[in-house]
Amino acid sequence: MHMILCRVGKANRRVDVAQTRGEPRDEKFLAINPMAKVPAELLEGGRLMSESGAILYYFSQHTSLTSP
Repeated sequence: MHMILCRVGKANRRVDVAQTRGEPRDEKFLAINPMAKVPAELLEGGRLMSESGAILYYFSQHTSLTSP
């Protein structure tokens, strides 16, 4: 995801989250992503996408990702 975000010029930052079952989830992360899915991309307007394919498709349609 980081490569794609850099390619389209979108500011981003990586946030590591625990993936082990039973580990407590960070409250700030859960506040914006209640299902705790990763990767997750918070879009303008507050919309959250959490499936890799959906995120890639979104950027292919709404950015210059597929431009030469």
